[in-house]
Amino acid sequence: MAFRMSPSLHSTEFSPFYLLFGEEMRLPFDAALESLDALSADAKMFLKEFLERLKISREIANLKKTRRNIKIKIKNVMMQR
Repeated sequence: MAFRMSPSLHSTEFSPFYLLFGEEMRLPFDAALESLDALSADAKMFLKEFLERLKISREIANLKKTRRNIKIKIKNVMMQR
């Protein structure tokens, strides 16, 4: 990604991304700096739904991890007998 956004100092003085798309490359960090008020209604709705799905996914992953750890503990106790 760094190559695509770095200007060529020897020939065009433009980055390959700029020559291809006609604008500077936006990185995830750039989007994080923008105000949420600047987002469109669709973007706000997408972001809200995305964060909710992410929260649910994390909860499911934590439940599965806890269940796996319990199974491992039970197996270890059974092996010690």
